[in-house]
Amino acid sequence: MNASKEPNKEEKGIANGQKEKGTANGQQFSVPVDFPNHPGGQDTLNAARDHSHKDFLFLTSHFGRDLDGRITQAAKSRGITLPQRGPAYNEIHAALCRIIQEHPEQVMIYRAWCLFLTVLFPTSLIAFIMTGSHVWAVTWGLVFVSYGFNIFHMRNHLGGKVYGIGWLDQLTEPIYDFMDRTYAIRPENWRKNHNEGHHLVTNDPIRDHDIYSTVGVGFRLHPDLPHSPIHRFQPLYIPLLLILNGLTFPFDNILKHGGHPVYFMIYWLTMFILPTYFNGFDALKTILTVIVVAGTLNSYIIQVTHNHGDLASFCDTANRPLVDSMGRPKNIDDFMQLQMNESMNWGGYFSCLLFGGNNYQIEHHVAPSVPSPLLYHYLSPVLREMAQRRGWSYVSEPDFASAVATYHKHLFEMSLPPSKKSE
Repeated sequence: MNASKEPNKEEKGIANGQKEKGTANGQQFSVPVDFPNHPGGQDTLNAARDHSHKDFLFLTSHFGRDLDGRITQAAKSRGITLPQRGPAYNEIHAALCRIIQEHPEQVMIYRAWCLFLTVLFPTSLIAFIMTGSHVWAVTWGLVFVSYGFNIFHMRNHLGGKVYGIGWLDQLTEPIYDFMDRTYAIRPENWRKNHNEGHHLVTNDPIRDHDIYSTVGVGFRLHPDLPHSPIHRFQPLYIPLLLILNGLTFPFDNILKHGGHPVYFMIYWLTMFILPTYFNGFDALKTILTVIVVAGTLNSYIIQVTHNHGDLASFCDTANRPLVDSMGRPKNIDDFMQLQMNESMNWGGYFSCLLFGGNNYQIEHHVAPSVPSPLLYHYLSPVLREMAQRRGWSYVSEPDFASAVATYHKHLFEMSLPPSKKSE
């Protein structure tokens, strides 16, 4: 891995406008049909092979990796021409390589935290079932959210591997598969909607699943979406929908994401039937506590990072020079600028640990497959300085409360008819 503080000779050449080695002959980047030893797994390759953004998928997924060494050699051995990089990409790549080398402890901390959550997940669930305690209900709700953002989210960005340690990933894979399919979303469907949708066309009102999937339930979060009279009241009803979002998981999983009925039944058994059996109907209060804690945190953490008045929406004038007539970014540097225009940050290191780096949404959209999301805390000042120097957007709020406040302001602005929207 090139972890030097300065870009190497090849990177400097690219930064000066030279084409990446191997692209001068006009060959196009391709994804191998078979790559048994691919660290991200064969499923990742299969998903990317025919994708129109496969070059961006490759480059953002390999930030901080050994691009100029082992990866280049593997590509050459398969006759593959790697995608062309750009000056901004190489600058971030060199910085992230340096950060990974300087902060190896952050990878170890993340692994330890994931193992702790792996133990705490069933422990807190069993304690909640057996005791009916509000303390354990709150604990289970918090663990559920932290597991979702740290393990479920990152695991599906890393080709199913959390730890990067062969035997440990193999040991935990069936455990995580069971947890994910029962309490979260069928991973195969989530990866398609999130990795191949949201991360590539962020805030696009037509193609971003995280935007258009809410339209049918009365959300208007984007200025290019049509306005209807019901949207006038969205500042009142959307918070309630977000709080109760935890109730929709099992239904969405089986009706929208291809989940199996067995996992659906296990969810209801462990979340409703067994707590009521052991603790009587008083358990309904603690069940509601879990739903409110998990639903509120999970929903707001997702919502606030892409719905902010200072973000440039996908179709805004500020973004149009970055995309072609089909809405595709012209190159990897424009793609990264587009991602930074449409994401925002809040909080610091502790929030990063608790919520798997999702508070550093800008860094996550630039480099979604880092070996530890805790590295985003160290990448943040690099991207902030880079954005200031290049005139790019970098929106952040000091804490979660401020991010929620600006989200509600955005909800209100989107509730107004376009002609009455506040300037």
